[in-house]
Amino acid sequence: MRNRLLLRNIDIRYLFFLFLLSLFLIKIPSLYLFLIPQKIYSSHSFAKLILFVLPLLMFTHKYNRVMYTVKNSLVMKLIFLFIFTSAVSVFSATDIRLFWKSFHNLLVALVIFVSTYFFVKIINKKYFFKFILITGIFIITGEFLYFLFHSVVFKILNLIVQQEMLDVYRYDLARGRYSLELISEAFLPFFIFEYKVNLNKRKLYYLILIFIVFFLSIISNYRSRILIILFAGILSLIWIWNFKKLHINRILNIKPIVISFLFLIIFYISISISDSLFSFNILDRIFLRNRSQDIFSLETRYRGYSKSFTLLLQSPLLGIGSGQYSLYNPTLSQFAYYDIEEKFKLDYTDYAASAPHNYLIQVLAENGIFGFSALLILIVFFLRNDISKLKSTSNRKIIPVIIASWTIFLFLMLNPANTIFRTGWFWFFRGLIEGSSDNL
Repeated sequence: MRNRLLLRNIDIRYLFFLFLLSLFLIKIPSLYLFLIPQKIYSSHSFAKLILFVLPLLMFTHKYNRVMYTVKNSLVMKLIFLFIFTSAVSVFSATDIRLFWKSFHNLLVALVIFVSTYFFVKIINKKYFFKFILITGIFIITGEFLYFLFHSVVFKILNLIVQQEMLDVYRYDLARGRYSLELISEAFLPFFIFEYKVNLNKRKLYYLILIFIVFFLSIISNYRSRILIILFAGILSLIWIWNFKKLHINRILNIKPIVISFLFLIIFYISISISDSLFSFNILDRIFLRNRSQDIFSLETRYRGYSKSFTLLLQSPLLGIGSGQYSLYNPTLSQFAYYDIEEKFKLDYTDYAASAPHNYLIQVLAENGIFGFSALLILIVFFLRNDISKLKSTSNRKIIPVIIASWTIFLFLMLNPANTIFRTGWFWFFRGLIEGSSDNL
């Protein structure tokens, strides 16, 4: 009884701070805490521990509010339905360890969604947006420094970043890719929004951040990053263009042709730098000028999709079990484009082979028709709600969150979605959107 009273006296602001800390930690690469090279001592493990303990503290602190939220929200019921359909796939799983490795990430995603949904109703929304902006600026700055001072930054990363992530970074560099896998394009709508609403010198800062995000996407030489930045940028500009209360020249503050010209200059600089460093650029990749890399990566995705549908036939209703996809890959994918260190080549290959580079297709294969249907219903629910919000003018500040959430979702349709590092902020944004719209 005494412990229960003690938990009730915990200031909700402390729980909110812990929640934001965990969100920040899962957004950056997993770091070795205390420089101990073990997964259990990584920052992602620490963040997950916080997220698993957080519901207990919230439940004790705001029991009636939490129960009312869960019982009376349709989106909560849909979320739990998806969790349930993923859980029952355990009956088809061959490797329970792999099942738990995948399923616990889904549980963490559930906690992120529910916690955000809960906090947004009792904490001023401005703190969420400040946190998003601060995290975005940190992410963009870090990735830009990674490009500018690669040798120095990589030496630091080599000491503190989890080995699996380092293997990905090494392999990407060997293939001529500059990327920290941070999905930094998701922050573009927020920078555009802040650029629009600010009238002072901070307007220039956000314009610079927008240019940097654009530069990083081009220099990364990732086609998927080009697609998602175009998606985020075009939707953001359409939203601004239809912002009827302000004239377009006031929104941009300088002539659109000047900004367009600056973007062209940045694009030219980006591809020129890429040519000098790697002898190819993003245009070469888009137009498939290197068959050994560009076409092969598309073929790899196609084979992954085909294999997923083949696996579905083995267990149509429940799927093969969460996390089991990699067990059915008979041979390692042939990613040996360059003469690189064998160890991280194999580590990266295992990573790439553990998912079919499409979240929906992965769920279809691993969780069957039940799991896929539950996820599809949830996605359609999100989409319908978002369309109604986009048509409304009551809460314009939620629009960047909507665009950011679908930017991440598009990325998950084109890349592996194995970890909370990639999926966590999608569920954070969805919790913020749904929590802002449902009135309790």
